[in-house]
Amino acid sequence: MSGLAAMIDTARKETWKGGMLMNQYERRQQIYNALCIRRYDTIAKLAAEFNVNEKTIRRDIVWLTLSFPVEASPGRYGGVRIAEWFHPATSYLCPRQLSVLQKLKLTCGGDDLIAVNSIITQFSPKVGQL
Repeated sequence: MSGLAAMIDTARKETWKGGMLMNQYERRQQIYNALCIRRYDTIAKLAAEFNVNEKTIRRDIVWLTLSFPVEASPGRYGGVRIAEWFHPATSYLCPRQLSVLQKLKLTCGGDDLIAVNSIITQFSPKVGQL
């Protein structure tokens, strides 16, 4: 395959997510990141989120299971999940950082408030980790 043909083939495999063009490797990384945060999702929801068909997500999940503890269960109540025992390295806010963000929330509004709340939710230590 010539260089131009390879570029065309690669471009054809790229998809849009949230107005951003991503190739299969970036999409797989984003699926993994989403599963690490959510812990569980369905093929249909992932396909809709990444603007690809369900068959593409299934292939991505097969690929992810080769490198990560991703588990897929078929059937009506099936889906894709990160193994119960797996918790990727996560950074947490120290008490001082959390205190500053809580104070900052009082002065924010709109999108800024949503952003601050998401930071607190994502990086606050879970119960029993302090």
